[in-house]
Amino acid sequence: FTAELHGDASLATDLADALVLKGVPFRNAHAQIGGLVRDLESAGRRLGDLIAADLESHQIDLTPPELIELLDAEQAVRRRSSLGGTAWREVERQLELLQQHLGADD
Repeated sequence: FTAELHGDASLATDLADALVLKGVPFRNAHAQIGGLVRDLESAGRRLGDLIAADLESHQIDLTPPELIELLDAEQAVRRRSSLGGTAWREVERQLELLQQHLGADD
């Protein structure tokens, strides 16, 4: 993974998921994180540029240690486990199926 992915907006879902795990209804978590991302983007900033004041202004209950893990793209992939999703295991499984399929024509 490259450093360019650290704090990328694609990780916003991970922030919303973390809030949901803390008991915030998904609709509220989505609205909070969506507002945060919009404000950051309008200021020419990224999620990786977050400071405590950003979280406070959007009433987002996440700590700096949580943010460090949540904004790590490699950790984000490791947190996934959905069938057909982006987890390492799943990508490897899908590649194996594709190789089997392509080899079936021999």
